[in-house]
Amino acid sequence: MYRTILLALLVIISLGLPSDAQRKRANRKQPPKKTSVEQEQKPKVEKVSPSVQAARAAIKALRTLDVATEIGTTRRDYSERLIEVKIKVTENLTEIPEGELKKLISDALAEYVGAMRVWDEIARDRGRFSVLENTLVANYKKLMSIQWERARDYLNEATSLIAKTQKTAP
Repeated sequence: MYRTILLALLVIISLGLPSDAQRKRANRKQPPKKTSVEQEQKPKVEKVSPSVQAARAAIKALRTLDVATEIGTTRRDYSERLIEVKIKVTENLTEIPEGELKKLISDALAEYVGAMRVWDEIARDRGRFSVLENTLVANYKKLMSIQWERARDYLNEATSLIAKTQKTAP
């Protein structure tokens, strides 16, 4: 009888019945194979020129000032941010060819720098003209708001210009 059982086991082994390990591997779920349509629908990688990358980086840096002026900031914080942004923008401007896009970004930066100069004037003149101080400060603040608004407009135009050139590029 033991011989029969041993013989039966040998036959089973020789027939190649799966072991526990083989069964476990077979039970693992295999990812479904991709159809030819799915294989063709790979995500499109946008090819962007170095000048467009530089323009986007400059605009992104300038947008940090835009956000700061919208939510409110201190003179000291604005000054520190402006220094960092000016460095980034100046570096990126070297990669952008002469033209409308470069001018828009440069003009936006100039407006933010100009607003800092106005803010410096407010700080310098405080207390000097006590009778007219409220009027002067109000006018200075209005001028800063106008400069920030113009800077925002330049950034929006530059962003639109990049979008237009990307749509027309092959």
